[in-house]
Amino acid sequence: MSLNRRTIVRPSDIIIFDFGSNTIRSAAKGRKPAYVVSVTDTRIPGTRMMVIPLYRNPSRINPEADVYIKSAICPSITRDMYLNPGNITRVERYRAVRRIAHLDHKETLDQIRRAIGREVGCSK
Repeated sequence: MSLNRRTIVRPSDIIIFDFGSNTIRSAAKGRKPAYVVSVTDTRIPGTRMMVIPLYRNPSRINPEADVYIKSAICPSITRDMYLNPGNITRVERYRAVRRIAHLDHKETLDQIRRAIGREVGCSK
């Protein structure tokens, strides 16, 4: 689904973002899928979202912190992906290209919430 300014983006959406050509603000570069952690009202111009880019391979620095997202639980994703909560980043709404899925698999969402909590120091 293509995104326009009226499209409502919700937490747990997986969206293709254009992260740009440099890695100064984010570890991601180019067009990548990302998991939406939080978002304010997306209809307001200049809105920013907290997202975590998804990668095909586990991270090299801290692979045990990665959350494995299987394509079987989210059929719109064509291959298995890894989410590293250490890569959480803020991105502008206008960089969203299209929504590819909404993750609603309870066990995976719980894993993501626990991983983010560990990353920010809220839980063990």
